Amino acid sequence: MINVLTRIPFVLFALTLCQVSFAQSSVSWKTSKRMFLLSTQTPVGINRAVEVQTGIKDTRYIRLLIPIDKFDSGEPERDQEVLKILKADIQPKLIFSTSLLKSAEYERLVRGDINEIDGTLSIAKIEHPVTVKITRTGNFLVGTIKTKFTTFGITPPKVAGGLVAKVNDELELVGRIDLADLK
Repeated sequence: MINVLTRIPFVLFALTLCQVSFAQSSVSWKTSKRMFLLSTQTPVGINRAVEVQTGIKDTRYIRLLIPIDKFDSGEPERDQEVLKILKADIQPKLIFSTSLLKSAEYERLVRGDINEIDGTLSIAKIEHPVTVKITRTGNFLVGTIKTKFTTFGITPPKVAGGLVAKVNDELELVGRIDLADLK
């Protein structure tokens, strides 16, 4: 009985950590790959170390600073490959930025009244124009970009010339911004 009671604070602490980890801004990537010419898999990497910047007064914008070394796909070797693919040695953080928004437009975006916004995604110090589909889900703005690796000048990775594994060119990027981060 005492053993169970001593574990309760730990369980409550663990549950609190889980809630905190889900109630924060994050960015994820998703793609598909063919394995051994037989099956298709869908790897996903998530990054919960995203910094959100918003500007002030009439110079509102949304900027996400995304440390490349914080993506976690559950496979450390893949995560190391992501560092190489995204050239983290040149630019250690991906940077997504919207253009400057007037206060009224920014407020409409935060309310979820805008369903698409243009911006740039900086990878290895090269800015790429992107269009983000926006939805508001609870206390989050969720932005989705469906694109291709080659759009960013990235060759989809493969292992053993594609015989062992070959990543398809499709890439989906999803950003979840906690409204609390949009001060």
